[in-house]
Amino acid sequence: MSRALLPNLLTPQDLEPNWEWRERLPASGHMSVDFERRIDHDRLRRYRLARTRQALQASNAGTLLLFDVNNIRYVSATKIGEWER
Repeated sequence: MSRALLPNLLTPQDLEPNWEWRERLPASGHMSVDFERRIDHDRLRRYRLARTRQALQASNAGTLLLFDVNNIRYVSATKIGEWER
């Protein structure tokens, strides 16, 4: 079954950054490789979406309308392309 047909269920754990901020951040690189899981992209998407929904609920706004491609990518993990810059 396609994941696009499933609703986005977010849990309170999705808002946890899951990192001890008093420690140094590891610099293992920013590229994904097939032999090692450096960045959990699924968890990163859930975390960003949960933070966005939390901020939207705390505001008086009813919806978000994003035009900047960086904001669109942060919230929805959608890469539009380089032609739009």
